[in-house]
Amino acid sequence: MRAFCRGTHGFLQTIDECITTIFESKIELPGAGEVNKYFFEAFKSVWDGGISEDFLSLKKQHPSYELWVTGYSLGGSMASIASTYIVSSGLFKASKVKLITFGEPRTGDHEFATVHGQLLYYTYRVVHQNDLVPHVPIKNYRGYYHHLYEVTLLTSSIADIIQVWYNNSMEIGDEFVVCSTAETESCSDSVKRKVSLKHHLMYFGERVTEFCL
Repeated sequence: MRAFCRGTHGFLQTIDECITTIFESKIELPGAGEVNKYFFEAFKSVWDGGISEDFLSLKKQHPSYELWVTGYSLGGSMASIASTYIVSSGLFKASKVKLITFGEPRTGDHEFATVHGQLLYYTYRVVHQNDLVPHVPIKNYRGYYHHLYEVTLLTSSIADIIQVWYNNSMEIGDEFVVCSTAETESCSDSVKRKVSLKHHLMYFGERVTEFCL
């Protein structure tokens, strides 16, 4: 099974996200710390709007399937919250949930980041070079902190956690930097003073706006 969450749609939605982040408190994700209110409400709107019913129906039809959750930008945060929510609620085995996000902003606080890393064995947070969005909200502003990590690999039943940052155009064969901890100055945090919206709009040589916005 696969679930995909799209990015922010239009200027007005971007403004709405910013206002919520700056002026409103984060919201509690039961047993998993606090997350951005706008991101959580976006996830809940689609979850309660029918996705949960489809998910449970497909799970019943295909009990042996894995669950792949992915998203870009805002959708990356929604996917991150969704995967954490699904596993923490006991709706799916953690070992069968795979999360991959692209250009994901900071989604929640340090507790959320920690619990997310404890719950999920396989979680990729892909960042393209100087992408602006993974650097917002500012680290530790109201407690915001990235979850584990930009890449997590599963070995047997234990997650080997590493961080991978593409400091290039992300073409086939391009090199990447591997880091072992979140929020390290050795990876994408090293360019936070030179961030670029252009790099947010291009992933793996494709203009993401044609697919996700």
